[in-house]
Amino acid sequence: GYWEKQPGMDIPYSKDVTDLHQNAEKIRCLRENVGLVVRDYNLIITSLTKNEQKLFQERIFHLDRKVQPGLTKFTWAQRIPIVMQYVKDCRKYCREVYQTVKTFKANNEHINKNCLSMASELLVKIQRKRVYDDGEFEQLQAEHRAHVQSLLERSHREITEVLLKSKEIFKQDSSEVQGEWLAYCSSIDASIEESLRLMVKKSLQEIARAINGDSKADAAPLFKVNVLLDDNRVSLQPSTQALSQMVTKIAQELITVIKVVPRVTTTTQQAPTPAPVDGDEEQPEEQPVAAEPF
Repeated sequence: GYWEKQPGMDIPYSKDVTDLHQNAEKIRCLRENVGLVVRDYNLIITSLTKNEQKLFQERIFHLDRKVQPGLTKFTWAQRIPIVMQYVKDCRKYCREVYQTVKTFKANNEHINKNCLSMASELLVKIQRKRVYDDGEFEQLQAEHRAHVQSLLERSHREITEVLLKSKEIFKQDSSEVQGEWLAYCSSIDASIEESLRLMVKKSLQEIARAINGDSKADAAPLFKVNVLLDDNRVSLQPSTQALSQMVTKIAQELITVIKVVPRVTTTTQQAPTPAPVDGDEEQPEEQPVAAEPF
């Protein structure tokens, strides 16, 4: 090299340094692939919340053991084929774990969408500027509640099915992970309960707004009342008392609709795990986690 040609420069020979120099390009590629392992690992960890990391603690533990030799055993002076094989094994395991994480996150997103769908529903259907005849309002609300009830049952069924799929991921894990799974199901129950609470609250507010009006608009006629004159006596048909009782009954029946939604903590323990249908079974994608393949 340059310094060897300079007068008075006596550079001692080192086989290790020479080997590093001769394998500079291979070591550069190795360094890039080691960086990809770090990137894959970090992507798995950062994509999980603290509670989700508790669910995946066994997979993270095995992942740590897989990566550990690179932190304590291998050096840059190691034979490059051995280290490259280690890197390939690490990235393969990272792909498997990340694919499982993606499946779990997709299932969780599907559950959240169903919870939002529940919260967006109304248990009453009141058309603006419409005056309802005697008995008509009550009948229409009963039909609408039946429709919403079927939607709630469908959303709950989808949530249960998705949870059972996620349960398969952890069914062979330790008792500690099973405890975390129950805690996760309890958190889903809390989300569903909050969605149902918001739905009932908005429905009651809708009834109150239709009868009493609000700050944006005055109350509009809602029920048709006939005025009857009988023996010089004026009466209303239906009476205000009957209308009040009818509205109160409808408000009370709103609560009965949500009884079709049991707690998933119970249903996922009782329901059998659905068997995969031929052709529908998902296969893990043979793709790198977040980088280019070797």
